[in-house]
Amino acid sequence: MSYSFPILSNQEILACLSELDIQFTEQDLLKPTHESVKQVYEPLVQLLVGVTREELQQPALGAIDALEFPELHNESVATLAFSRALIDLTTAAGVHDFALADLYKPDPKTVRRTLSAIINFAKFREEKVCTYEELREASEAAAEKRTQLQQENAQLAATLQQLRDERAAEVPEVRQLEGEAVELEAAMEALVAAQAELQAEVKALKAKGNDLAEQAASSKMRLEETHQEEQLLRSQVVQSPERLQRVLADLTNQVDRDRAAATDAEKEGRELSQRLDALDRAAKDVTKCVKLVDEAAVEVKKHKEVLRQLKTAKQQIQANEEERWRVETEAQHFRRQEQVHRERIERLNQQGELKREAAVASVTAAREEKVAVELHNTATQARIAEVDYQIQALQRQVEDATASHNQEMSIVSTKYTQLQKQVQDYHRQVKAALAQAGFTPRPPMDLSTPLEPAA
Repeated sequence: MSYSFPILSNQEILACLSELDIQFTEQDLLKPTHESVKQVYEPLVQLLVGVTREELQQPALGAIDALEFPELHNESVATLAFSRALIDLTTAAGVHDFALADLYKPDPKTVRRTLSAIINFAKFREEKVCTYEELREASEAAAEKRTQLQQENAQLAATLQQLRDERAAEVPEVRQLEGEAVELEAAMEALVAAQAELQAEVKALKAKGNDLAEQAASSKMRLEETHQEEQLLRSQVVQSPERLQRVLADLTNQVDRDRAAATDAEKEGRELSQRLDALDRAAKDVTKCVKLVDEAAVEVKKHKEVLRQLKTAKQQIQANEEERWRVETEAQHFRRQEQVHRERIERLNQQGELKREAAVASVTAAREEKVAVELHNTATQARIAEVDYQIQALQRQVEDATASHNQEMSIVSTKYTQLQKQVQDYHRQVKAALAQAGFTPRPPMDLSTPLEPAA
């Protein structure tokens, strides 16, 4: 990227360099040499590139060890480092065609252009110093936010790992529960169907049991009535063994039949009671299965909710990672800028101290110079008074000479007027004589303009 910069005048360049406490004269700018421009470029490189003189003179150990006689290249390595830093500076300032020839064989035009670019770049950097505090505050805020995000990220990572561990531990149980839930659903459907059938059968059996109970009660009542009738008949009828035996045989048969019917009814009632007990147990088992299926459904719902939370946590962790990376990048950028500004402030403080010492020396020299100037002014004022007296005397002489000259000019003007009048009279006479002779005379000269006296 190329930048435009104004070409400064010699006075502007010298003033800016003087502010930076860099010694450079107009003669050096008009007739630059390698030594003079190097004395200017070195402090500019140290100030704007951010390297010290020791760093420029420190050779790269890995490269210097590869040379056969490294002690012979100490100076050349430092020179190359300085040249590289200077080229980087001029390139950043917008001078892309700066070469080593401009350093070793400088010409006034190139030096003026290069210094104008570097001074413009230095002013630009000086304007950015005011944003240092804002950048530092932003860097601190970014670092604090980065720390907070790192803590949140660590917590989320720990939660994610815990959820992963719990999920891994629950996977076999979940799969077993899912299988059992499928089996229980099928068993429940079968049990519900069986329950419906059993309920219908129980209802029918209860009705039949009620009928049998009523029949047994009726048989008992009839048996009692038969006994009563037998007692009554025995008391009323004539004793006849054959008839009595027939009646007894009939009654005995009827009692046996009633007893058999009652026994069958009781047996069937016991069977129905056992079947009812079995149905109750089956209903309780079905209720337990339904409860287990409901619990399994709740567990499956919880598992799905955990999976959803796990997915959300992963997305949040990924977003936090991206935010952490962005914040770390900004923090590194701010730290680099902060380091650059700190180094510059340190250099400015050092330069300020040097300038203060130079200012103290300058003040002392200025005071001494003031004393000498005051003495010189005293002598000069005496000479000025003497010259003023001479000037006044000369002015008086000039006035006298002017008055004498004006008087002489007045006399000459009077004589010139008289002569002019005489010449005009002579011209009229000649014109009249020529007219009488038939000649056309030339126009006379304009002698009406009088002579003016000198001022």
